[in-house]
Amino acid sequence: VYSDYRELLLDKNVDAVLVALPNFLHLEVGLAAFEHGKHILMEKPMGRNTEECDALICMAEEKGLVLQSGMLLRYAPVYKAIEEHLAMPGAGEPSIAWVNEFRANFPHKWRYSQSLTGGALVEKCCHHFDLFNWWVGELPESVMATGGQNVIKNRQPYHVYCPPTEEFEIDDATIIDHAAVSINYPGGAKANLLLSLHLDFDASADGYEAGLVTTTGKRLVTNGQHLTAYGFGDAKHAVEIDTGQGKDLPLLGEDREFVQSILLGRKPFTDGKVGRDSVRVGELAELSIAKGGEKIPF
Repeated sequence: VYSDYRELLLDKNVDAVLVALPNFLHLEVGLAAFEHGKHILMEKPMGRNTEECDALICMAEEKGLVLQSGMLLRYAPVYKAIEEHLAMPGAGEPSIAWVNEFRANFPHKWRYSQSLTGGALVEKCCHHFDLFNWWVGELPESVMATGGQNVIKNRQPYHVYCPPTEEFEIDDATIIDHAAVSINYPGGAKANLLLSLHLDFDASADGYEAGLVTTTGKRLVTNGQHLTAYGFGDAKHAVEIDTGQGKDLPLLGEDREFVQSILLGRKPFTDGKVGRDSVRVGELAELSIAKGGEKIPF
């Protein structure tokens, strides 16, 4: 056990590190780890903005080290099943995709700070922006968004539910607490995300849905655990998902990919660029909100 990450980086027996710190520490610790020759699995978001992500990618390439971004959902069985359905004959291409995430608020005070996180759409929604990019198979053409603060406001007491705690005053509530994001892709696909950070904790278990409709009229819908397919053979059927060891399975897949990438000297499935592109969508959505919903080129 080390009391300072700098001591760990000096240990020559350590080949790789997982950086799972608050967003504002990712760049500092990541660059230091690369400087000491360590491979990195970087928790999402990879950085607070694309500038930080680019600095990490550049250093990893310069040192010849693995940089894997924590885009965990790509390793989750239910989302892998969606990708498998999209590869089936006659499935078509994604025409429109969506994520509705209505959830309880954040558990840690630092997550309410725009400057410390990069914003709620970077901190929370980079996972879903990555899903869109993955499903569609290309990067966005433009991003536009609206959002603001309706409930969680600066210097106003707000009861934090996640996990349940006593009411406390949020010192730096500069993030948005709701948003609507629209993403346009060059090939014509569209993706939409709705976010709310002030759903009652007891209702948040049913506050998530993701899905897509294809150009051949197929539809896939998930609540994050179960998947329903429409038009793939039967009119409607539940897809059997191999959950293996339950919720830990995506973590195992992510960890195995990291280790294999190091041993084989190859880029991981969710490399630094994948992490950077997901952050970029969130960054542009935050910028669009600041500009009153303006469409921002990618």
